[in-house]
Amino acid sequence: MKTPTFKTKCTVRLQKSKADEHEYYLFVEAYPVYEDGNVKPKRKSTFLNRSIRTIIWDKKRTTRGGNNQPRRNVEGVIQCRSKNDQQSALFAAQVCAAMQDEYNKKALFPEQYKEQQEQYAREQIKVLPYIHEAINKRQEKLTGGTMRVWGGFLKKYQEFEGKVKLTFGDIDRAKIEEFINFIANYKSKKVAKLAANSQKTMIRCFQAVLNDAYKEGIITFNPNHAIKMPKGEQKQKEYLTLSELQTLSNTECPNENVKRISLFSALTGMRHSDCAKLKWENITGGENPSIKFSQKKTKGAVYMPISAEALELCGERTDEQDLIFKGVQHSNVCNKIIAEWVKKAGITKSITFHCFRHTFATLQLTHGTDIYTVSKMLGHADVKTTQIYAQIVDEKKEKAANVIKLKDKK
Repeated sequence: MKTPTFKTKCTVRLQKSKADEHEYYLFVEAYPVYEDGNVKPKRKSTFLNRSIRTIIWDKKRTTRGGNNQPRRNVEGVIQCRSKNDQQSALFAAQVCAAMQDEYNKKALFPEQYKEQQEQYAREQIKVLPYIHEAINKRQEKLTGGTMRVWGGFLKKYQEFEGKVKLTFGDIDRAKIEEFINFIANYKSKKVAKLAANSQKTMIRCFQAVLNDAYKEGIITFNPNHAIKMPKGEQKQKEYLTLSELQTLSNTECPNENVKRISLFSALTGMRHSDCAKLKWENITGGENPSIKFSQKKTKGAVYMPISAEALELCGERTDEQDLIFKGVQHSNVCNKIIAEWVKKAGITKSITFHCFRHTFATLQLTHGTDIYTVSKMLGHADVKTTQIYAQIVDEKKEKAANVIKLKDKK
């Protein structure tokens, strides 16, 4: 049954105190009010936690019970003798006007009002539980390292929020700026200040959460327009030279599987997460071996030829569904073994598994492979991501240009 759309009228009323005959409580009465589709009208009272004592009574106007009504001005504000009481009466009149405005909107524009109320309800969703849910949704898709980044973001956001449980209605541009400043000045017992890239990563996590909320209609503004990302510092990517890679290849490793998968990464540019899940069905043999797989990080499909040496590192071919690098542990465990292996080879660089991917990119560019080909082999969505390796090669060229000198400077 359709709810009647009678116009609701709001009025400031007085209720006499039972404890003090001179004290009157202020409340706003709305009538008729139709709720939950009921056709029977209700009288709704909203008390304002305000009371007045110095009311000016209108002796010419009385209530049904015979009592005098309070005198009101042309705007309907109850008149009082004391200044404080008059301010309370004015406050009540303002609340009454705001409530009247809401009822008018509901009567005149029912569809728009309903939409506004639904949006208001969505904005009451608490941010912290939503972040927990967002992390859980990403858990199956992201690598362990990325999940640790999200865990760090969650911890810092909890510190930012503190005891105040923020809702999405509280998140505006000013609150976003407040979070960015919090991250910029973040300090803990372990770190004096977050590095520029770490700050950028934390803000990106926050931006991703807000993007999800925007797509779901929880917030009505696009956070991409509200967040000004700070400039991160460009870290120098560590890599091995060709001679160092060859030395490492000829050095015994404490774990043969770690050696195989590391060198395979150096010859193909594949990430640890992609190497670890590689199956024989992803590799074709023959004179021109190739590899086809879907990247775990970007979900992008990659197809590329691989060298005979890379295929040899895979070992003897078995069932199509078998993993090629069986028993390979988490990248952090691999890194500890790699550190021991690199030290044994007499290489002083700080090398992790991901450095083999850097090595592949740098050596390819150094030996003349064009940047677009390298970008595709690495599975980069944008060639700008590959540009950092080209800068490394340019630096090497600059140094090489100054190796041969005609004048001996002593």
